[in-house]
Parts: sequence; C-alpha cells; structure tokens
Amino acid sequence: VNMNRDTSGFIGAASEISSTGQSAISGAGGSTTTTVSNGNGASNSSRTSVKSDSKHRLWDNLIINIKELLAETDKEVIVSRYGTSQVESQDKESDKAGTNTKEESSRTSSEGRDKARAEYKTLFASTVIANPETGVISVRATNKQHEKVQEFIDRVMGSAKKQVLIEATIVEVKLSDSYQAGIDWSKLNDNSSNSGFVFGQTLGSKGVNFNKTTGAFSSGGKNALGETTAAGFVAGYLNPVSAIGNIAASITLLEQFGNTKVLSSPKIMVLNNQTAILKVVDNLVYFTVQSQISQSLTGGAGTNLQSVTTTANTVPVGVVMSVTPQINDTSNVNLDVRPTISRVLGFVNDPNPLLAQAGTVSSIPQIQVREMESVLNVASGNIAVLGGLMQDEIRNNTDAVPGLSKVPGVGNVFKGKNNANQKTELVIFLRPTVIPNASLESDELQSFKQYLPAQQLEKTLEEANQ
Repeated sequence: VNMNRDTSGFIGAASEISSTGQSAISGAGGSTTTTVSNGNGASNSSRTSVKSDSKHRLWDNLIINIKELLAETDKEVIVSRYGTSQVESQDKESDKAGTNTKEESSRTSSEGRDKARAEYKTLFASTVIANPETGVISVRATNKQHEKVQEFIDRVMGSAKKQVLIEATIVEVKLSDSYQAGIDWSKLNDNSSNSGFVFGQTLGSKGVNFNKTTGAFSSGGKNALGETTAAGFVAGYLNPVSAIGNIAASITLLEQFGNTKVLSSPKIMVLNNQTAILKVVDNLVYFTVQSQISQSLTGGAGTNLQSVTTTANTVPVGVVMSVTPQINDTSNVNLDVRPTISRVLGFVNDPNPLLAQAGTVSSIPQIQVREMESVLNVASGNIAVLGGLMQDEIRNNTDAVPGLSKVPGVGNVFKGKNNANQKTELVIFLRPTVIPNASLESDELQSFKQYLPAQQLEKTLEEANQ
C-alpha cells in the first residue's frame, strides 16, 4: 500500500495542582521521564510521562535497502582498448634507421602494443526505479544481483503481508467480601486437565522457572508455558480443549471472585508492524458558561448589562484501544498495547460567583480514566492477562423526611442512611493469532465461517427441515 503512517502517543500523570495527566494514541517504542521538584513548600510536583513514536515507511525503506544491497554486489568491469597508431609510428622509425635487426624490430613492436593497450576501469552502475502508486519496482542489475534482490523482496513482502487477529475482552469484576485484596490468580490453575492460567519467571539464559503446579523451580531453557524464551515474566492461559473459547472460559473462572461484567469484546485484524485503533465511545456534551456584567450610564442612572456566552464541549466516554503487533521468526507476537476505559462519575458545578449571582449553573463532568500501556511478548494463540486496575466506589445515600428529619433529638428516626463500599478490578484479556493466509478456509479463521449470513441461512433451513 502506498501509504506512510506516523503514530505518536503520550501518556502522563502529574500530582501538581493545576496540572493534568495527558494521553494520546500509542505507537511503537517509548521513553520514560520522571521529574520531581521541591522548594520551600511552594512547588511540590511529580510527573511521569511516556512518549511513543512509530513511523511506517515501507516504500522508502525498501528502495534504500535494495540500493544498499546492489552497492555491496557491484563489480568492476575491465574494458581493454587496443591502439595501432603508436605501433605504426614505431615501425616506420625502425625502417628509416635501418640499423635494427629483425629480432629488435619484433621486440619493439611487442612493447609498443603493450603500451598502446589502454585499460579503463568502469563501475557497473545498478539502477532502481520504483513506482509506489502502481506497486512496480524495476531493477537494472546482473543476473546474480537480480537473484539477491528477488530473495530480499520475497522476505520483506512475506513478513509485511502477515496479519494478526487480536481478540480482546475487557471484564470488570465486582469483588466479593472474600477477595477484597484482588483476584487470587493461583486459584485459576487447573492441574488435573493441564490447563488454566500459567505463570513463569525466567531468570537468565538458562531459563530457571517457578512451576505453579509443583511449587518448585526447574530449568531446561523453557518457561512455564513450554516456550524457549529470554529472561522475564510470562503469564498465559492454556485450554487445549477449546480452539476459540479460551477467553470465555477465563471469564467463567473469574466469576468465583465476584460478579463479572464484560465492558467490551472487540476483535480486530491488523497487518504486521501496523497500528490498529479501536474506539467505542459516547461523546458526552457539556456546556461551559461565561457571564459578564457591565454597567452603562443612561440618563445619569447606572444600568447593569449582563451577557451570557455558552460554549459546547465534548469528551469521549467509553473504550479506546490501540495495538501495534510485530511478528518475529518464531511466530511470537510482540504487542504494544494501550487500553483506555473512561466513564462519568458525576458532575461538578462551576463555583464562579458571577454565575451564582446570575442564577446560572454550569456543570462540568467528572471523568474516571483507567489506562495502561505495556509491551508484551505472546505466543500465537495464547492469552495475555492484564490486571490489577482496582478501584473503590463509596456510596453514601441519605433518605429523609423533609422537616421532621431536622428536629433535634428525634430527627434520626425520620432519616435513613445507605452506605455501601464496592471494590472492583479491571481485567483485560488479549489473544493474538498470526494469520499467514487471510482466508476463512484457513485453520485460524475457519471457526468464524459460521457467522456468515449464508451459513446462518443454511443453518436455519436445516433446522426448519428437521
């Protein structure tokens, strides 16, 4: 595709008054900066920010790489040119002298030919002509160079055409009283069927792991998921019985910790090293009100003139997720994922005295944002779990009988209070699947064939005939 894509993102948090955390779309790569400033109690701030940039220049990089490849395989071609003018002049001079013998004349003639042979070294100039609009590349090179270029283009296009199917499910778990500290992930490990959530910690190149089933450390170059990998923490969910219901089984297991609610369950397919953005939001509209009062003198008497200006503003509330996958040689997927979940907690009135004097109320929405950004390495078909986003929701409701509830001594009899404390945890499941062939006949996408309208109609007709 003749398209250049630039993705940049910024996420930050500040604990300073009159400073806000900012966020945007995430890309590949990142840097973290933390600044702490203290001075005489007048300034106390702490900020953390991550800025990510991703640039996709397929055609530009492809042309540059082909030129560099040809420059390494260019060869010097020697072109020899034989001249006769110098040889002929030397022969005429020997005849006029008449003193040279036949052997001397032959030797002189041979030396003249050697001197007359002029060698020119010319560099074979390879040329690359590309037309990104039509997807055509023309290369002028030798046969051996053409083989190298064809091999390189096949490798690049084979990797660029790979796709990744990303299935994400965002679940909110209202924790019960027994699990107020959060989800106990160790209870989700099913030892009998060799499935469930698996955790592994690899330390160093030898792959020392903690086996959750046996409670012991083991080595052998493989982590708890049975994969050969470098040092790091690995978490996944294995369910060999089901090919597509892994996430659904995971949600069912979470119900033992409290009531579960699926906030969003998107599925999106994206090319290798491309950024995909999923946005399911409601644009909440609110108005900011500005009131100005001015005085004018008319006939010696002052008159107050009030002007009110309203400005419409929108804020997105919902789910926004950006994902950038990168497929390596072992079909593992490196994911740069950025989920953002926002919702309205309430409204706060603008305390401007002029608005209160004019009897105008300007309500500003209070938005709760739960967001994380991480870079993961997940095997194709396995599930990565992102959790730990917990929050406390405190509700203090008071119902009272007007008038009687304010009577001293007996007012509490006519008043009812309902105080509730609810703790919730947000869990995000991600399942990347490498799709070498984007066809419903492939093993990876065959399970989605049943959702086609033609398949649904055929199924309905079969049920009607039975």
